[in-house]
Amino acid sequence: MIFELVIDILQSSVFRIIILVALSVVLYGALCGPQVHRGYPLIGFDMKDGYSRGLAKAQQQWIANGKDLINQGLAQASFQEFFGSYPGFEPFALDSSSKVVVDTVKGRLTQSLNLIIEELADETDKAVDELFGNPEDWTEITYKPELLKLVSRISSRVFVGPELCENEDWRNISTEYAVAAFVAARTLRQWNFTLRPVVHWFLPECRQLRATLRQARQILKPVIEKRRLENRQRREHGESQSKVADTIGWMDEAAKGKPYDAEVAQIGLSLAAIHTTTEMVSGLISDLCANPEYFEPLREEINLALAGKGWSKKALQDLKLMDSAMKESQRHHLGDIGTHHLLSSLGPPCGNLLTSHLLRLAAMNRMTVSPVTLSDGTQIPKGALTMVDISKMHDASVFPDPHSYKGDRFFQMRHEPGQEQRWQFVSTAPEHLAFGHGKHACPGRFFAANEIRVILIFLLMNYDWKFTAEGRKADKSFGQETDTDPTAKAMIRRRKQRVAL
Repeated sequence: MIFELVIDILQSSVFRIIILVALSVVLYGALCGPQVHRGYPLIGFDMKDGYSRGLAKAQQQWIANGKDLINQGLAQASFQEFFGSYPGFEPFALDSSSKVVVDTVKGRLTQSLNLIIEELADETDKAVDELFGNPEDWTEITYKPELLKLVSRISSRVFVGPELCENEDWRNISTEYAVAAFVAARTLRQWNFTLRPVVHWFLPECRQLRATLRQARQILKPVIEKRRLENRQRREHGESQSKVADTIGWMDEAAKGKPYDAEVAQIGLSLAAIHTTTEMVSGLISDLCANPEYFEPLREEINLALAGKGWSKKALQDLKLMDSAMKESQRHHLGDIGTHHLLSSLGPPCGNLLTSHLLRLAAMNRMTVSPVTLSDGTQIPKGALTMVDISKMHDASVFPDPHSYKGDRFFQMRHEPGQEQRWQFVSTAPEHLAFGHGKHACPGRFFAANEIRVILIFLLMNYDWKFTAEGRKADKSFGQETDTDPTAKAMIRRRKQRVAL
């Protein structure tokens, strides 16, 4: 009886379908799954465990000990994709929208920096007052969440205009999308790659991400349509374009009549800019509170620059000590580096400066689209994911006493003959790859530099800063990702001398 039952099951069409599906999954995994390339050392992977089990164990070790594995060897790199082909993850996709964003940032946004500085200053002045208040006595704050709100508001003033920069729903969505995307991506990566195309439809984190993107579209669509109508009417009447920042119109120009998703493009721009800039400013506030001897020299420099040139691009360029302090802080807080390169390589501009932030000891994440042979004969196969070692950023032969924060480090280096331009915040070099290097260096770094300077002017001139009794909090790590601690606290007190607009 049992034997006959087994025979019936084996001969049934249902059993054959199950076997066919199982074989298809195995075959797909063998042909399309993560591959180990010949000639590259294996880190955290033991072939004795078998391919599937060994790969699963290696992935678990990577999440738990990402930094240590990178230290063991950078020849094999594992760059985690952000599922740009899945619904909800569209801002991470390589498509016409991402190209429009990059072209806009490289073109009109960078060219219009002098035009938008007063807008940045005006919005920062109002937002800082609202967010940080006027405490006459030392008052404790958790500064990173407030900085996130500040950066979101002033970035929105430039990206989508005054209609949305004061819209609380939009400010919440523009900051929440990035967090939701990183949470969804982390969750999705825990599933076998063969199941991801199906399970993403059911995972709560991915469903939340899609809902967030839908909300963003609903808020953006009427604003984009209104701005396009206004721009079209100006052209029809022969009027000049608006002299205020207008990334909606700039993106349409960059598209040159080709179709693109304007809502996704705006989300991509916010995704790239808001969280990375927040990370940068949070790290710098922490560094300055830990090294308070730089506060007064920075304030003196600000007074001199603004008194002579007002709110202008030239005035911000004259803030050379501030520029140095920013670059030195960037050298210490590597949390934003991975995302800069993630976004510059996937499409949206790095902001430039997203926040769950990848691969602390390596940057410039890329995938080879054809086989590459390096000068030493090393062969990189097509489809390989590569990164570049950034340990030079803490090399004592390049940066003496590399683990100490020296706010004037790059200020002094720029005074050496022939080095005047090399060590600016926006400059790239093999020894400082925070923005990448070469042709694909972060295109949004020029806007980010000005935005950060304007923010710092108001924060430093309007308030005194110091740590609370609990002192400094270390950056937080999750596997290979690092962020400044969102619970870090500081004490602030309103200064009598304020910034004059």
